[in-house]
Amino acid sequence: MSTISEEMSEIFYGNQIAQEIIHSSDKYDAVIIESYFLQEPVSALIHKFNCVGIEISSLGDSAWIAEMSGLPLNPAFQLDFKSRLSDEMSILERIYNVYVTAASLAFSYYHMYPMQGIMDKYFNYTGWETRPPLQKLLINRSLILVNSDPVLSYPYPTAPHVKNIAGLNLMPNKPLPNDLEEYMNGSEKGVIYVSLGSNLNTSEIMRSKIGHSFLKIFENRPQRVIIKWEKEVEHSEMLQNVRTGNWFPQRDILAHKNCILFVTHGGFLSLTESLFYGVPVIGLPFFGDQPKNMIQVHKAGYGLMIKDDNISVHSLTWALKEILSNPRYRNEAQRRSQMLRNRQHTPLAEAVYWVEHAIKYPNFLTPKSAFMSFWEKRIFDVGTFIIVIVSIISLFTTTMYISCKTNVRNKEQKAKLE
Repeated sequence: MSTISEEMSEIFYGNQIAQEIIHSSDKYDAVIIESYFLQEPVSALIHKFNCVGIEISSLGDSAWIAEMSGLPLNPAFQLDFKSRLSDEMSILERIYNVYVTAASLAFSYYHMYPMQGIMDKYFNYTGWETRPPLQKLLINRSLILVNSDPVLSYPYPTAPHVKNIAGLNLMPNKPLPNDLEEYMNGSEKGVIYVSLGSNLNTSEIMRSKIGHSFLKIFENRPQRVIIKWEKEVEHSEMLQNVRTGNWFPQRDILAHKNCILFVTHGGFLSLTESLFYGVPVIGLPFFGDQPKNMIQVHKAGYGLMIKDDNISVHSLTWALKEILSNPRYRNEAQRRSQMLRNRQHTPLAEAVYWVEHAIKYPNFLTPKSAFMSFWEKRIFDVGTFIIVIVSIISLFTTTMYISCKTNVRNKEQKAKLE
């Protein structure tokens, strides 16, 4: 992914529209950017416009974001999204989590060297010569907005300028199209909704795994099924209780009273929408933060996860039977739905408030630790100082001991000679 980000830099930053922004004379109070995930060079815009820097991230569990915020992630109980673990870890899992965290940080620090070169190449606006190094630009954040919430993941400590805004995608519902409304209203046993998000084609994934048998799983079910299925289904393969389409209004379907189950890829936005409406899930995670998200769902008890190497007619049939026959999954989803809704402010109002606060009081909430080096944050400098002092004292003591012992021995030998 790092190599791809470097190769795509010409498209990202060298295109005409980007260059017009980079060389514009516009004035801004703040720049809201997503730079912590292989897009670090855009941090130059903070210097370019001499404005407040606000980071926004779709990933809550990130060792690099924690590092840049000044509160380094503790792998004893915190996760980087690549760990694919829960916050309850065995000793071996903690060892693995330490490895993933350390590797992520080592790569991220190394990654800044090519990103510095890319920034210098494409962000060459007037006055760029006075720009501080990339690492200092990345630290200069008055606010970090993170798509996270303890209800959807797990509670963990954050720096004062890190704010959770999970649920920003929860817009007011719209009426379903008439035909879809009738289809869902007409299902006495409820409706199962299936979608693997906008980045994956359900039809292609399922063709490579279990083919059209995936559709047959729902053949004898009493529920009606809606599947985001991009490939056109032949008439002979169409089931009476299954409706396919290359796009559906997901939030409005999940909000319908007859929606009883969501089969999802485990993306955080989809899980937020599902939990907000109290709909349990079956997760088929494939990459990124999806496995970690679904592990948390499975642990929390409002869904089941099927690993990508275990997707089969048998596993899906078992999961459907388990989650639809056991009320505890839906009960937990509805309990957490109440928790997610029980907030003093909406995520949008929360985000707006903190953005305006950051503009009025730049870096007021940013801790001093954010501006410290990797070694200083972990007091390696203090540790090194102590080791040096102890070593000097030890060396001095040993030298004095040897010297004294030698003097005593010399005196004894002199006395014998006399």
